[in-house]
Amino acid sequence: MAESKRSLIEDQEREALRAQHQVRPLTEPEDGCGLPWLPDGVYGYTCAVGQRDAPLFSKRIEQGFEVHKRLDGSVHLVGYVSPEDASQMNTVEESARIHLFPDPHEGANTLVSVPLSRVLRHKEHSQRMESGLELELVSED
Repeated sequence: MAESKRSLIEDQEREALRAQHQVRPLTEPEDGCGLPWLPDGVYGYTCAVGQRDAPLFSKRIEQGFEVHKRLDGSVHLVGYVSPEDASQMNTVEESARIHLFPDPHEGANTLVSVPLSRVLRHKEHSQRMESGLELELVSED
């Protein structure tokens, strides 16, 4: 019961973020297309994190990340971080290192949206669910 309630809350958080970003699900013809060829205002899922031409898929991929291509064309990674990492993201002056997970994971239960324009480097661990995706972020201009 507690797990299904948490899952419902996670779904509501994601829906609220999608509404805030004004993104819609991919259509069938868009499914599997790379980011540069997709229209603005869509979201999908990918395992090709950090690739500028990453393909997005309409169906959720295990250990894949949700990606939003906003109406302004900016691309955002959506995932979960610890409260400490979330705070660090908001106060970064030069650079910060965070661990982003595709789903809530051991203390990483804060949903965030990370603009790819802020990602200086990323390091993908072979066991993504153990260490997450390590991102080095720069401040927003």
